Amino acid sequence: MPNPLLPPLATAAWVTAALPERRRALAALADPRRAQSQLGDEILRLHAESEYLRAHGVRPGEGWERARDSLPPRRYDELAPWIDRIAAGEQGVLTGRSAAARIDRFEPSSGSTAAKKLIPSNPAGRAALARGVSAWIGSLYLRHPRLIGGRAYWSISPAIPTTRTAGGLPVGFQEDSAYLGGLSAWLVDQAQAAPGAVSRLQDLAAWRQATLHFLLAAGDLRLISVWSPSFLSLILDRLRLEWEPALRLLHDGAVVEGLRLPASPRRARALGAVAPDAVERIWPKLGLVSCWADGEAAPGARALMARLPGVTMQPKGLLATEGLVSWPLGAQHVAASRVCVIELLGADGRVSALHELSEGDEGAVVITTAAGLWRVRLGDRVVVTGRVGQTPTLRFLGREDKVVDLRGEKLSDAFVAGVLARLCPDAAFRLLAPEGDDPPRYTLFIEGAYAPSPGELDAALAENPHYGWCRRLGQLGPAEVVRIGPGGPEAWVHEAQARGQRLGDIKPAALSALKDWRARLNLRQN
Repeated sequence: MPNPLLPPLATAAWVTAALPERRRALAALADPRRAQSQLGDEILRLHAESEYLRAHGVRPGEGWERARDSLPPRRYDELAPWIDRIAAGEQGVLTGRSAAARIDRFEPSSGSTAAKKLIPSNPAGRAALARGVSAWIGSLYLRHPRLIGGRAYWSISPAIPTTRTAGGLPVGFQEDSAYLGGLSAWLVDQAQAAPGAVSRLQDLAAWRQATLHFLLAAGDLRLISVWSPSFLSLILDRLRLEWEPALRLLHDGAVVEGLRLPASPRRARALGAVAPDAVERIWPKLGLVSCWADGEAAPGARALMARLPGVTMQPKGLLATEGLVSWPLGAQHVAASRVCVIELLGADGRVSALHELSEGDEGAVVITTAAGLWRVRLGDRVVVTGRVGQTPTLRFLGREDKVVDLRGEKLSDAFVAGVLARLCPDAAFRLLAPEGDDPPRYTLFIEGAYAPSPGELDAALAENPHYGWCRRLGQLGPAEVVRIGPGGPEAWVHEAQARGQRLGDIKPAALSALKDWRARLNLRQN
């Protein structure tokens, strides 16, 4: 039988280990220019002999504030030829050749309708991410000390099989705790409600069964950390649907794909008198849920928290496969100035460093990382909401690079997200997608009590002058609104999984380029 004292002791030890980095991160808030310059200098020294820096005329010993002018902001596609060489087995291309600098694996990107991208990873990059996680964790548990008293559930997605590049480098995700390294990774595993082995289950049904089992067994659950709120909502939906079988499994135990699910007959009997939607009785000590809550995740986050009475929600910062951009500090998301070099590309083409930003500034995120991504555009748009010390706080607006352009209308995800947030802010699911061919039109698939009229939707989309022009010319047909039954979020998740995304990483979106959503969704048309 597991020692009930181990999870709180492991959590306390992890938080204690995180406190020194938290102190350094808080100190850095006073001078973001210095923090970013020092980090940029460290990255340049680490990769001073890389072919990329030589090709751009950056000399060894050159400081970041001067070198950045020689390194133009790039989209991933522009770096792809360099990354392809690393995948083929070359080293010293984007990074140095030391043990910390060498690329030792790739992660597939997520959240894009484009083909899968390979994001380089190395020990230095993972160490930088661990710094950001430590700053967040130290602050989170100091602000909510009661969370230390029990276990936590950290999003564990079903495994995606690891492949290898032509050069032999692995392509795939590690367990989340692996990014912390060493003692911290071990401590996190001891405090987990679900063991890391769950992430190695490749069969979705087996993963779901194991996840429900370990969550139900965790009567001391204090914290749930997921990425998309729909991830947790789908777990709660499945719990309601499979309540009786899940309780029988909890009582008897089982072995699923080689993973032992321990029997907990006492816990099963206690839950037998509880309704499956009474979350406050299933996990009476649950205190906080951390998930995305900005952009298109906002409606899903509100719907999720309505199911969790008395539980605090902490919106997550901005974390892309490429790097950590911001981390939660109280109610703000402060720029991660000790993790990667962060800049914003404005609509006027000017690239601003962190210390140059003012409240209200909007732009596309550009980052430089210890894993060899040099001034890469993430495709995410953010707005500066204020400052902590002198460091900007950021809020995610939407994607800049998801544009559907059938007839010259150039609809972007960020624009559509703003339209839908205004027209139907409380919808449980909302997705705009093209349909038809002669002429094509845009259809809003929506789940919720209220839906805008087609005329309202068409007028709002016409605020984009390109869309309005295409409508006036007859290049696009009038917009349509289709009400759907429950199942929209799950259909979106299934489609994203088919593109190779991890379940826990799937982001809600306002816009899809796919034309077959009627076939993917359970519809009832007005």
